[in-house]
Amino acid sequence: MNKRNEWTFDNHFHSPPSKILIIEDDLDTSALLFHTLTEEGYTADQVFDGEKGLEAIQEKKYDLILLDLMMPLIDGFDLCQKVKSNEKMKSVPILILTAKDDYNAKIRGFQVGADDYITKPFVIGELLARIRAHLRIQELKHDLTVSENRYRQIIDHSPDAILVLSNNKEVLFSNKRLIEIIEETSEESIAGKNIAELTSISPIFQEVFDSINRVESQKTHIQNEICLNSSSIGETTQKTFFELFCLPITNEYSQIETFQVIIRDVTQRKKVEDAFIQAEKIHSLGILTAGIAHEINNPLTGISNAIQIIKKCELPSERQAEICEHVLSNINRIAKIVKELTTFSRPYGGISEVFNIIEAISDTLTLSRYQSGSEKIKFCWSPPSTPIYLSGNRNKFQQVIINLLVNAVQATAPNGVITVEASEEAKVLTVSIADTGCGIPPNQLKKIFDPFFTTKRDWKGTGLGLAVSYRIIQLFNGTINVESTLGKGSKFTIKIPAYHLTTKNE
Repeated sequence: MNKRNEWTFDNHFHSPPSKILIIEDDLDTSALLFHTLTEEGYTADQVFDGEKGLEAIQEKKYDLILLDLMMPLIDGFDLCQKVKSNEKMKSVPILILTAKDDYNAKIRGFQVGADDYITKPFVIGELLARIRAHLRIQELKHDLTVSENRYRQIIDHSPDAILVLSNNKEVLFSNKRLIEIIEETSEESIAGKNIAELTSISPIFQEVFDSINRVESQKTHIQNEICLNSSSIGETTQKTFFELFCLPITNEYSQIETFQVIIRDVTQRKKVEDAFIQAEKIHSLGILTAGIAHEINNPLTGISNAIQIIKKCELPSERQAEICEHVLSNINRIAKIVKELTTFSRPYGGISEVFNIIEAISDTLTLSRYQSGSEKIKFCWSPPSTPIYLSGNRNKFQQVIINLLVNAVQATAPNGVITVEASEEAKVLTVSIADTGCGIPPNQLKKIFDPFFTTKRDWKGTGLGLAVSYRIIQLFNGTINVESTLGKGSKFTIKIPAYHLTTKNE
């Protein structure tokens, strides 16, 4: 048996022997070929003219054909051409065996589709070597096709949309999920087209076009989140959120050959994240409630006393005006507290804006000072003289700052200090919040950003504050890190790419 055509799996499974068709009108040559092939472990069939050969090929599936040129009815050239022009049979390798050794016959043989050309008389060893080589090539082609089909199935059934573009930004490949997202009828409707031509089909292609241009100029991958209005129910517009990843695929010379784009529907994840963030916000507000109530009760008491004085006494006009001014002042104080509270407690939307982080931090610090116990702690905040801008959701940024400040206050003993700093260098914003509190044990530092992990012994924490903060900073394409020493305090450092107003239209 031919060991080269045997594939063993745990010494139990053997692949079936290769099937070879011999089309040869010379009986002696045909017999020699048949005997040689069967001795080598192949399965061989014999036919003696071109018509029978064509019938045999149509009836059975062969792995290789040995074909004589000079035969009755249909010669080898015509038979080879018929086989190679048939979609189902054209992949079968054909080895021409002939006594015609002239140059023109060889050229014609390859022109009609022959895979090899062997002249008679042939050497058996050489013939077998060529047969093995062509069968091996056929096996590799089959394995490659199977592998390609397998991975195409995986890609086509991927929950993510996948798009591959040439360095000229023409569509080379797209999977079925992309077609579903853009609501097109077929892959052919976008195949081969430049991404610029497709921007009118779907706003997703506009986002892809913009991202590819950024990748091309920056020579690095791009990740961003996009929001699309998908449908309307009554007066409510349904939104769909996607994460878009754009990667440059380069050659050995660092030249971009293709762009790979992955589009992931994150609508459900977005809803869960927003629910977590809102839940943590409500928890933070619960912590601040006592301080806020105290801040509101003080001016309310002043207003109540003033009204009672006016009601019971006849006062000179100057004194009455003074008391009314005191009432208005306290009302304005309450209104300011309520405004700060409602601004922070409003539900999140997907709105991004350019905002001044110095103002955002200052407003959040004001709100944090209402926390119980914060009146005995010193807050150090020296805002930079130059504005620093971010692009994103201001409300979410403030959520991070207040989460960190709430934790700092709870970890810091009376007369302790909480220091807040902000700066910008090399287009990167750095915000740090440091306290002189109890610190975090080294074995817990790697866990503090995990959801539902809490170091609070009174079980009053949700375990979501730092996990939510970590995810929000990720959405700003930034990082958040912590340094801590037991008994000395902790320092959280946030780094986010800053936004420059001068580059808005660039």
